[in-house]
Amino acid sequence: MKRECSRLLPTRVHVAPVSRPEWEKTPANNTCDFELFPDNWADGEHAFRGRTKTKRKVSVLSLHPQKADSPSCYWISWYEQWRRDDKSGFDLLTASWTVYRGIRAQPDKAQLVRADWDQHAAKTSRKDAQPHWHFDQPVAVSAAMLPAASTLSLQEVQSLHTGSPMGVFPTIGEMKVDHVHLAMGTWEAKKAHPECWQREAQTWPDISIWAIRTLEYLQDQFRRR
Repeated sequence: MKRECSRLLPTRVHVAPVSRPEWEKTPANNTCDFELFPDNWADGEHAFRGRTKTKRKVSVLSLHPQKADSPSCYWISWYEQWRRDDKSGFDLLTASWTVYRGIRAQPDKAQLVRADWDQHAAKTSRKDAQPHWHFDQPVAVSAAMLPAASTLSLQEVQSLHTGSPMGVFPTIGEMKVDHVHLAMGTWEAKKAHPECWQREAQTWPDISIWAIRTLEYLQDQFRRR
C-alpha cells in the first residue's frame, strides 16, 4: 500500500501509528490507530476529522499536485484502527479515506466525504453498508411555502433548491440531509437487506486493494471539481 500510495499521490508516504508509538505492546482488547504521513514532513498538513464534539487533528496530504494559481485544493487522510485480541494478533476494526477542501497551512479544512469499511458489521444490529460512502457536509434542502394546491398550475410550483448553502433562498422551513451511508456495491445479491450490502475483509490484501482503488476513484472524481 505504501508503494502504491506514493505512486498515486504527489509525495512519497508511509503508514505510522498515532495513538501508540509502540503499537506491538498494545494490551489485549485495546485499540491502536494508524494514519498516512509524508516521508518529507515539509509536505505534511493537518486538518480536523470528526464531528464538533469528537474532532481530532489528523495528517492530510494533497490529493492532486497543487496549482500555483489555486490557493485552495483537495486533501486526503487515511485512518486504520486495530484491536489487540487475547493472544498476539490484531483485528482490523475500520479503514477509511477522508477528503477535505481547504487552504495550505490552515487546519480548518472542510471535511467533505469519507469512504469507510468497518469490519464485523454483519455480526451486529447495524444496517450500514460495508464498505460505504459517507457524506460529512449536510445537504441543505429549502422549500418555500406553497399556496393552496387547488389554485396552482404545474408551471407555478416552485422547485426545491437542493445542495445550496443554508440561507441562500428565502424559506419558511429548512431540512438537513445528514448522516447517510451509501453502499459501494451489491456484494451478495442472494442475501436480503442489510446483509446483501455488508462484506468483511478476509485478508489484509482485501483492504489494501480496496484502499488503492478507492484512492484512484477519489482522485478521478475530485479532479473534475
